[in-house]
Amino acid sequence: MTAAALLVRVSSPGQFTPAAAQQAPNLAARRSANVERFQVDAALFQRAVAENEERVFQAVYLLAVAEFYRPKTNVDWDGIAMCETAGNWSMQGSTYSGGVGFYNGTWNGFGGREFAPNAGMATREQQIVVAERVHARYGLSGWGCKAYG
Repeated sequence: MTAAALLVRVSSPGQFTPAAAQQAPNLAARRSANVERFQVDAALFQRAVAENEERVFQAVYLLAVAEFYRPKTNVDWDGIAMCETAGNWSMQGSTYSGGVGFYNGTWNGFGGREFAPNAGMATREQQIVVAERVHARYGLSGWGCKAYG
């Protein structure tokens, strides 16, 4: 699949159709016709195309990363963090750590170590990913400040 077809697919997943996928070869054909029509150096043109395709793939990758870190629930994690640790996402303690006050065993048990050894060493977004895992299993029952969520 070409970068153009991939971009169409990512930018509008609900709108992706076989006709949209067929646009990509037409774009390539039009580009080749323009190279001949305007007498552009073919090697220079191909290099420019390759560089632009690389940028598209980088953009697609960044969109996927952003989607991974996007909160999946409507929980106000910043509200819980303000109550639990006064919003200190880098708080590290011997029992509880991170902005939402993870019990260190919970951090480990829900895959937090894939981000950092301790919740307070992970980014806010990484802590929210783990918090959403906990929320999926137990809801907000583990947080004393659940009323702020």
